[in-house]
Amino acid sequence: MSVGKLKIIYDPDGGKTLPDGKIGPYIDELITFVNDGMQTVATVGGELFIYYVQLAVKQGRLTPEQVVIEYKLVELRLNSDGRISYYPEGFCTHADKILCELLGW
Repeated sequence: MSVGKLKIIYDPDGGKTLPDGKIGPYIDELITFVNDGMQTVATVGGELFIYYVQLAVKQGRLTPEQVVIEYKLVELRLNSDGRISYYPEGFCTHADKILCELLGW
């Protein structure tokens, strides 16, 4: 069986956003496709989608080799803890800015 892959194109201005309650089931469906050997592409506009995929890698539901995230033509990889190797300027920064403000950093 071939190895499935999930390519996420992160486009905060034009990507698809889902209500919070729908992201988990959608990710579960994509994980099933990938683990069945399918090559899957999702264009997303919300950071929460990225966080769900990172968590799926950390939980072992996907391997780092199965996931690639593209942002402004840069490919980003995850490690086995679900952490992203490199954060280009502007990538998934909204939540970080809010948390820093809340925590007084």
